[in-house]
Amino acid sequence: MQLETEVQKGDDAFLITDSFLYFSMVECDVNWLMSQANIVVDNANGFIVQDVLAYVLNKISTVDPESVDKQILKRLFKNLKDVTDKE
Repeated sequence: MQLETEVQKGDDAFLITDSFLYFSMVECDVNWLMSQANIVVDNANGFIVQDVLAYVLNKISTVDPESVDKQILKRLFKNLKDVTDKE
C-alpha cells in the first residue's frame, strides 16, 4: 500500500499527513493505522508526529473498543506520552 511505502521512506511529510487524514475519515483497519502511526513516531521528524497522532486518535474514538489491538494501542499511548514529554 502507498502509505506503508511512504511511512517507511519517511521523506514526504505532506503525503504522510494527508494520507493519515484520509484514513482517519474512511473505513479502514484501525489496528493497521495505529501500527503505521507507531512507525511514523519512531522514524519521522517531529513536526508531522503530532498531526499523525491526532488523526489516529480521532479514528480510534470512532471504532468499537473491542476491535482495537491492545498491544498496538499501548505502544501508541507510550509514543504519545514520549512525544508530549519532549515538548
